[in-house]
Amino acid sequence: MNMVLTLMFGMTLLWSVASVAHPQTERYIPIGQSPGTADLVRGTISSQDGNQLTIDGMSVVLEEHTPVWFDRTLFGRSGLVGHRADCRAGRFVEVRYHTMDGEHVARWVKIRGQ
Repeated sequence: MNMVLTLMFGMTLLWSVASVAHPQTERYIPIGQSPGTADLVRGTISSQDGNQLTIDGMSVVLEEHTPVWFDRTLFGRSGLVGHRADCRAGRFVEVRYHTMDGEHVARWVKIRGQ
């Protein structure tokens, strides 16, 4: 019985650590290689209005603290921290989002860097 409880506790701890670690390491994963696609959009920003981006016809809302990163792996360079102001029309991005109150809200944004 102790072995089962210890195993259950260990799995719970491992799961909670893994769920926290992913957002912190996501900035190092190149565009197109993030796991999963159900809540992910890749494309060119066609318009930006305040905190709302339109990416290939889909609207995504950026919150005040939404992480933004530049992915420069195509150029053999490390990524950089970006800002909401860097999300401009014409830039290719990858956005992980969740749906809240019928809106797509960005969890993070990666911009293809220069």
